[in-house]
Amino acid sequence: MAKQTINVGTNQDDGTGDLLRAAFLKVNENFTELGGTLLSNIRLIDSTISTDTSNSNLIIETSGTGKLQISGTAEITGNTSITGTLDVSSSTALASTLAVTGNSTLAALGATNITASGTLGVTGTSSLGVLNVSGASA
Repeated sequence: MAKQTINVGTNQDDGTGDLLRAAFLKVNENFTELGGTLLSNIRLIDSTISTDTSNSNLIIETSGTGKLQISGTAEITGNTSITGTLDVSSSTALASTLAVTGNSTLAALGATNITASGTLGVTGTSSLGVLNVSGASA
């Protein structure tokens, strides 16, 4: 359904606009189209998207073969799970633990080294570029 615009008439109370009932039906249908109560647990404040439901996941899901694309400098805080392919096309700094499960290829893009200063856990078959390790390694 496309957005429905309320006809407000040409002048106040001139009888050329939508009747009150018809106008509010359009309002209700527009909100239903947006998701109605599905949006009630999502907050958008300034440039932050969050959920106000305690211990709840915030899921961003694309349709079909669509991709979630983040451009510019981005910061993801908290525990993050990525299911599917993670393509990184520029410099990336990891400030905590990176755990890779399954087949993976880690190669420094546009550089010659991969430097891990925290914990790097790899389970499965992985292909690594040059890996700099400081401290103990197993």
